[in-house]
Amino acid sequence: MASSAITLAVILGVIRFFFASQHFIVMASSLLVGYTWLVAVILVSLLLRLGGRQIKSAFYLYAPLMGMSLSVIIFRIVLIPDNLVNLLLPPMLFVFTLWQWLVIRRHTRHVPQSDTLLSYASLLVFGLSLLASWMGYTLLSVQVLIWWMMQLTCILTITCLRGWLKAWGIKHRMREQKITKTWSFSLVYQVVLPVLAIASFLLAIYWAADVFNLSDKIWDIYRHAYINTKWFSASILSVAEVVSIYFLFKYLNHSIKAFLKLHFERSDLSTAASRFTMAKNVVQVAVWGFWTICSLAVFHIDNTWLVVVSGGFSTGVGFAMKDILENIYYGISLMAGRVKVGDYIICDGIRGRVSSISYISTTIEANDGSVISFQNSQLLTKNYKNMTKNHGYEVAVLEVGVAYGNNLKQVRELLQKNILKLPCVDVTRGVTVMVKELADSAVTLKIVAWVPVLTQAIDCSRILECAYDTLNANNIEIPFPQQDVHIVHNETSQH
Repeated sequence: MASSAITLAVILGVIRFFFASQHFIVMASSLLVGYTWLVAVILVSLLLRLGGRQIKSAFYLYAPLMGMSLSVIIFRIVLIPDNLVNLLLPPMLFVFTLWQWLVIRRHTRHVPQSDTLLSYASLLVFGLSLLASWMGYTLLSVQVLIWWMMQLTCILTITCLRGWLKAWGIKHRMREQKITKTWSFSLVYQVVLPVLAIASFLLAIYWAADVFNLSDKIWDIYRHAYINTKWFSASILSVAEVVSIYFLFKYLNHSIKAFLKLHFERSDLSTAASRFTMAKNVVQVAVWGFWTICSLAVFHIDNTWLVVVSGGFSTGVGFAMKDILENIYYGISLMAGRVKVGDYIICDGIRGRVSSISYISTTIEANDGSVISFQNSQLLTKNYKNMTKNHGYEVAVLEVGVAYGNNLKQVRELLQKNILKLPCVDVTRGVTVMVKELADSAVTLKIVAWVPVLTQAIDCSRILECAYDTLNANNIEIPFPQQDVHIVHNETSQH
């Protein structure tokens, strides 16, 4: 049946081409091509989406509409007098409405939910057409039927294409591949199909009106500005255009962000997250800002009052959001590369790892286990120290005391030699031991070594422990403060 419908449509198209000068043949073939398109789409859609008993049940659901549509087209082709149409249409519509209701009761259990909803929509259309014909609005009744025939054709065509694309995408795992492989598939699936769905509603009404040579009237209705003021103008066509370009800009927003993410992942991974966050927000502002500008142009919104209002609004918002805007500015500066997630910094005496950077604040996981958030402006004004941005090492300055009388040169050499053996010390920079102070009870030596930032506290402990063991092993006295207590015995007080 599907192949026969397609073949008939091709034959009718050829007839229309060769008999283009015959208006009756062109009119009749055009109507029949539309009908065969409906039948072919229904049958092909059932073949692609359903199987077994489902095909039979779904065919019964669509049969009343196909039969009623053929009857209406025959009325139009044969040019039955209006009086006869007014007499025959109401009882025919009653029969087809009853038929549609009966097949819904019997066959909706065996078909998908989408086909069930479409069958109920057909029943509603039959009911409205029946009501209009009983009230004497025969032309309106026929128009509603022809519109739903065209609309259902478009719906099933788009549904069939969408289902085929989805199945093809799952088979080829399009969701798992990179944007360089899937951009064309996403363009069709996320832009072309939704735009076709919007256009199908307008085209179905236009085609239905064209059957009775009312297409010019419908086109005027589409273009008529139902909201038409000095500053704003909107029509059905302009609303459809704005919604259509919304899907286009939504796709652009998603695709550009995917390309940027792929680019950043190929570069420095340590800063990829922060740079992608900043780039993503810039892209979103640019894309949706441009969509807003295009929408304003489509609706013919006057720029004069928009500039005045936005100027006053931006001035007030600027004063009210001064601190927030300052934090956003510093946040962009930080995410540009000054600080990245994972860096160890020191701010306000607090030492910790940067866990997140936003446009407002920077969060630090301190070494004591606490989580502290600094506003970005505060972080920069406090002159924070980034301990890992350069080379990941920092200077550890430690002190140790030895007793007077020791050979200081020998002590320095022993300490340098043994501390350099520690794995935590950067041997390329060496270890420096120097005299800091000749104190009251000891000669204070200062040990300067480079240790990793991430293990600074533990490494300082290891260096001091190494210095203690080295001095003890070489019998070098480590003095500690001592006090002598003298007890004076007063014999006079006893007497």
